[in-house]
Amino acid sequence: LSRDPHDLERQGKFAEMIKRDAGLTDVDVLYRSAALNLEKDYLEKGLFRVYVRPPERVYRVPDDQLLFWVFDFNRSTLHRLFFVDGYSPVVLRPHQDLSEFVGSRVLRRYLELSNVQYAVTVGEKIEIAKLTKFLPRALVVGNAEILTDQQAILARLSDPSFDPYSALILDDAPHVSVEGGAIGSRVSFLTYLPNAIEMQTVSDKDGYLLLNETYYPGWKAFIDGGETPIYRANYGFKAIALPVGSHRVQFVFRPVSFQVGLAVTLVTLIGSVLFIGFRMRPTAALP
Repeated sequence: LSRDPHDLERQGKFAEMIKRDAGLTDVDVLYRSAALNLEKDYLEKGLFRVYVRPPERVYRVPDDQLLFWVFDFNRSTLHRLFFVDGYSPVVLRPHQDLSEFVGSRVLRRYLELSNVQYAVTVGEKIEIAKLTKFLPRALVVGNAEILTDQQAILARLSDPSFDPYSALILDDAPHVSVEGGAIGSRVSFLTYLPNAIEMQTVSDKDGYLLLNETYYPGWKAFIDGGETPIYRANYGFKAIALPVGSHRVQFVFRPVSFQVGLAVTLVTLIGSVLFIGFRMRPTAALP
């Protein structure tokens, strides 16, 4: 084992190849950056994902050993590479369904929907393919299809006639009506933290903002400070209805469980202080 702790922070060979190809050449690790945020260079060029494809996927969990082997003990996560499977043996069901249903039928469509720019195939040798067509991390579209049956959603996502660059699929009707059609828009990321994402959007008509991050309870969305509903889009991602014009949009992770736990902790702390104060109060001297 190396005695130099900085060896664990050095960027691996394949991670460096991908980042240099994408125009990202720094070697600073994520946990040393300010507030764990991504720098402007990454917000403009680095929001893509990497897919590691083993020869066979026998289990329903990502093959972490392949990530260990190919990307040097997961150092690449510290160097700001996003993996489509994440880095955990616990995979959320919607993501697993997308991988198994869409990926097994049309792998390129699954990678396209998942914001994958680089596909790494592990075999006798490691091959890295750069995809020229993939959904950005966030985009505005003018059309939505409403499908409540989950298998129908997966089938529609696999259908070559479905254009994910101009439409998305919702499993519930939105609270506002959108005219539909082509839309001109721009999305710029301002902040990208594990529990808070902020962006500036501009669009020439009402539409839907799709954020290609996992849909999960506890996330809140705000448009110019006002809360707005989050919809599950394209089976496993987030979307909101976005009004025409320029807006500041925020996605913040505020789970109820955390707020309840915080309230219980505060009540317990206050109770403990009062109890200790009561026990330590001076007693009156007997006459």
